[in-house]
Amino acid sequence: MEDLSNCLKVPPSDFICSKITTYLIKERPICEVELKTKQMQTIPKDCDTKVSKGTFEIWHPISTNQWLFVVTNPTIGTIYCDSNTKTSDVNINGIGIFTLKSKCKCYTLAITLYASSNQFANYTSPLQSVDITLDDCCR
Repeated sequence: MEDLSNCLKVPPSDFICSKITTYLIKERPICEVELKTKQMQTIPKDCDTKVSKGTFEIWHPISTNQWLFVVTNPTIGTIYCDSNTKTSDVNINGIGIFTLKSKCKCYTLAITLYASSNQFANYTSPLQSVDITLDDCCR
């Protein structure tokens, strides 16, 4: 990992980072991103394709609290954030990117999405004093 700016620094020299897979687009275009960002008449040859007929929902996490979705039939998603907020229904249709606010959930008939809370747990890295001269190797 080259960029630690979005990670939590834990003394003395550790970091806690969210596990997000990234790719350099120049080296290997991500098919889903290419299809979403460019106007195309055909599917690029490097895209893995599968023909499927039926009703399904596909959800793929792409970053924190964000998913790429494909639904074959219009779907209702119910969003619940906390007891002080009214639940709301959203229409999910086709292909797109779905984003949830922190600490919210979205329910469909097929899946429940949980948004992260962006809270970090305390992490302690104990430093132990070791006297190497007491080891068997050094006598």
